[in-house]
Amino acid sequence: MIVRLLILSLCLLGVRAKAVMDQIAPSGLYTENDNVHILTKDNFQGMVHDQPHAWLIEFYNSWCGHCKKFAPTWVEFATAVRGWGNVVKIGAIDCADDRNNDVCRDMEILAYPSIKFYREHYVEGSKDLGQALKKGETSHELIELLLFQMRGEQGAGRGKSWPDLSVQNFSNAAEIWNDIPTQVQVVFLVFESVNSTTGSEIMLDLNDIDSIKIFRLTSSNNLAKILSVKFYPTLFAVDRFSYTPHSISVETTRHVLKD
Repeated sequence: MIVRLLILSLCLLGVRAKAVMDQIAPSGLYTENDNVHILTKDNFQGMVHDQPHAWLIEFYNSWCGHCKKFAPTWVEFATAVRGWGNVVKIGAIDCADDRNNDVCRDMEILAYPSIKFYREHYVEGSKDLGQALKKGETSHELIELLLFQMRGEQGAGRGKSWPDLSVQNFSNAAEIWNDIPTQVQVVFLVFESVNSTTGSEIMLDLNDIDSIKIFRLTSSNNLAKILSVKFYPTLFAVDRFSYTPHSISVETTRHVLKD
């Protein structure tokens, strides 16, 4: 009888201890309403490993002052790129939560916040713990860092299912339509500097619209001379049936098509 009472007491203590631990466990800095995917030890492998899309993940400590200060920027960034989810998803994992210790340790997180990029079909290995990225100070800087990383991925032969973020070279407007699927009715040409991200942002913003195609071009392209492009970025639309490029507003067109 005494043994049974002792066992029952230990069980009750265990339940109470768990309840106390759950109450004092960090609550995290983000919610799903922030357009940030909440990652934990329980879902990290299933959501990140061997997926058709890439991930950009913030490893943070919810007690960390720098992390708390950075959180609104991460939310603003995640909201700005929420339409890119079929290409790259934005996530966060709280390393202050003891339940996530294994993930943060395995990913060799030594400072907070840390940002890592995980390519599509990522599989964890001793030599591949994700690509560390610089922590941008603004949402715009984070977008630039992500896009430069994605361009590098495509340059290395990965990201083949993404929109082609590389610079194209066309000698005339008719050449644009080579190998373009029949459902595409309008091609947009974004003339910009090599390091500009405007064209890439438009591509990813509108990547789920099958009736359009978007290309990046620079001032060295022959079409820039033919069309007398003087300002960058400049956007032209080319209709399948006319082949005549028409200059249009970059931001207005972007917002209209997104909406």
